[in-house]
Amino acid sequence: MLKNILFFFTISLILYYIYLYLKNKFNKKLPTNGSEPIYNPDKWNNDKYIRYSHNCYSYFLDDISNRLRKICKKGNCKYANPQPGHYSDKIRYVNRYEMNCHNLIKRIKLDNPYIYSVLPKKKCKKNYYKGALTVHPNRTYHFYRQNKNGYFSHKDGGLPTSNVDASGNKIKDVRFANRKYKSSNYTDFCGYMCIPNNKYIKTNMGRNNLNKTIYKV
Repeated sequence: MLKNILFFFTISLILYYIYLYLKNKFNKKLPTNGSEPIYNPDKWNNDKYIRYSHNCYSYFLDDISNRLRKICKKGNCKYANPQPGHYSDKIRYVNRYEMNCHNLIKRIKLDNPYIYSVLPKKKCKKNYYKGALTVHPNRTYHFYRQNKNGYFSHKDGGLPTSNVDASGNKIKDVRFANRKYKSSNYTDFCGYMCIPNNKYIKTNMGRNNLNKTIYKV
């Protein structure tokens, strides 16, 4: 019995060290093209109405809207956060059971047809920057975006922006980041996308509540 326990412990330890080796070998900064936004947490965090009304989708798009801020200031922060697919009117509600990579990527590209998928080690076109989508299946989603320094940052709902993962480590490659947070575990990595800078092409976001369109910006 003791021999079996020691055997399995040894195998587990070996596999763990192999995992660490592979993670360190492949977890490198992804290439940039100079069009990435600068990491500026104060821009998103200092005004509480901006912080509460803008979520990871708006952060992924690098969109701050005064209209969302006003909705939140009136006490409707719950319906201020934009949702993928709402701008295009393909989705009229939020249904967590539809949260998967296929559905969300389709909705993102319906809202913003200029966004395109890209391989991790390939640079985005000029005037585009790299972002990533992850999913906690049948529950929720989370976006990340690449900064000018090559690291990724993100914004979870109404929480402040962050440039570290669930372990407190800077994010070189979202695929290898710890995405298991207290409330959600984003096990599914859906892929990288290239998003146009707003000065080049305006990106879109919106929010619906069944038959009511709350806003489109």
